[in-house]
Amino acid sequence: MGGGTRVKRHHNLRRVSCSAWVNVEKMAENLGDKYIFSFKPNPATLAVPQLNEESLRQGLREILAKTRGCVVEIIMKDNHTLANRPENAVDWCRIAKEEVERLRA
Repeated sequence: MGGGTRVKRHHNLRRVSCSAWVNVEKMAENLGDKYIFSFKPNPATLAVPQLNEESLRQGLREILAKTRGCVVEIIMKDNHTLANRPENAVDWCRIAKEEVERLRA
């Protein structure tokens, strides 16, 4: 039985939590616009002294491109240290918002 068939068996299911290591293309295909694709990026990208903004943008662009046509939420979670730089979380939120807005333009 394929993954999409298993998901569709759960009639009350509305949201599927997907880790950074999920096969995004396959999940997007299975979830479509019928379920919320709740993507959790790798929090290690924020646990650094200096954010690699271009790498973060590229990763977000890839996810957003692969999930086009889906109902998507991106939740950055499990951040424990942020390399003692709480501004990393603020910057990540800004970058994520900018990338989503770039798609809307």
